[in-house]
Amino acid sequence: DDEGAIRDSVRLTVAIQVCNGMCALQEHGLLHRDLASRNVLVFSFHPSNRRHALVKLTDFGMAIQGPAGSGYVQHMSTSSGAGRGPVRHMAPEAIRQSKFSTASDVWAAGVLLHEMWSQGEIPYWHLAGDNDVIKHVCIDK
Repeated sequence: DDEGAIRDSVRLTVAIQVCNGMCALQEHGLLHRDLASRNVLVFSFHPSNRRHALVKLTDFGMAIQGPAGSGYVQHMSTSSGAGRGPVRHMAPEAIRQSKFSTASDVWAAGVLLHEMWSQGEIPYWHLAGDNDVIKHVCIDK
């Protein structure tokens, strides 16, 4: 067992807590819109037993309240690209139409889980830049 490796049981604990946090946001009608590993803090209260972890979702700067009964929220980004999360974590509809929903938050959570189970592999690592990622995610299905 590698000292620096994170055990699957720890990954599972973190994944469950991330999903629980996302469910809590949905229950309050909130869309995070920027879920990525940099916005997930993991605390350990027992350094000798890394199974005991507490996860906190952070950075709600892009979060918005969704309208009641609506599955989607239109988000107008600025020409400079401000207000956009990292393309590699964005759902196709968020990239194409700047439409965000609980489904786009779930997409971002899926990317986060991929990073966790691939030992931190960057999503679409084989693609050179954002334009290639956009083409791959939105067009090359």
